[in-house]
Amino acid sequence: TILRQKGINPDMLIIGDKVGNALLANKGIQKLQRDGYIDINTQDIMGNGANYLFTLRIAGLNLKVYEYLEYYVDESTKETKPLIDDGTVIMQSSNERNMMLYGAVTYIGKDEEYETHMGRYIPYTVTERDPAMKKLIVSSRSLPLPVDNESWYVLKNVA
Repeated sequence: TILRQKGINPDMLIIGDKVGNALLANKGIQKLQRDGYIDINTQDIMGNGANYLFTLRIAGLNLKVYEYLEYYVDESTKETKPLIDDGTVIMQSSNERNMMLYGAVTYIGKDEEYETHMGRYIPYTVTERDPAMKKLIVSSRSLPLPVDNESWYVLKNVA
């Protein structure tokens, strides 16, 4: 309702892991599936951590429900964290203008000097002596940029 009052018809729900599990276990969702209002398809893996679950037809909307399970390493704490918190739901419209920007990635190169590169994904290698190991690291400094900050709505602690 909040988005529709602004003239935006949302057509996507992006949810975290706990919300996805709670939705699939919800008796109301299961009844809608039995009655033919939704078709649950948890096998439609889209890549990059996104899974299409189902389309929910409610209140004149066709909301495609995506579960997003991508993780990142927080550089300050070295903890692995989900990009979409477990209990978060993001409602938005795929018709709104949004952009994805990418910042520079800096690392120490083969000649022990800092190298900075820009791009979507920046691959580089790191060599360790003890234990002997060579790692391939792919870094990205992505920044989603909504053109209209009012075109999406975030609910926290849902599940």
